[in-house]
Amino acid sequence: MKYAGETYYILVNEGEIVDVFADEDEAQGRANHINESNAESEAREAGYDPEELTDDEMGEFAFSAGYNGGYVYCEAVTIPEEPEDLDEDDEDYEEAETEDSTFYTSEGDEFTYGDVISAISEAIAQEEMEDNDED
Repeated sequence: MKYAGETYYILVNEGEIVDVFADEDEAQGRANHINESNAESEAREAGYDPEELTDDEMGEFAFSAGYNGGYVYCEAVTIPEEPEDLDEDDEDYEEAETEDSTFYTSEGDEFTYGDVISAISEAIAQEEMEDNDED
């Protein structure tokens, strides 16, 4: 399986993978940045200046932003390695994890490893396009 044995960090919003990172700190930082921006946006929409609010007040707007679809979380996913010698007659065949195998995140969202592999490939392609644009 492509990327087998590697761990990636997916950012999830409302049951969709919105980004993927190889570095946990970078992924968590991006999730935090998105959540903070969404809370600030929620405060501005309510007519408040986020800079003038207390942490508790901003917490209320963060809750509101999450309720309105603005909560992003980070989940670690290790792409499983496919066993090389399995065939359909093998009793462990049904238990082997493949790209079509489903897993659940800590927040209860459901994905396949194929979904994650696609997101990784898209992120790499996007990064390469950005690098080419800089040249």
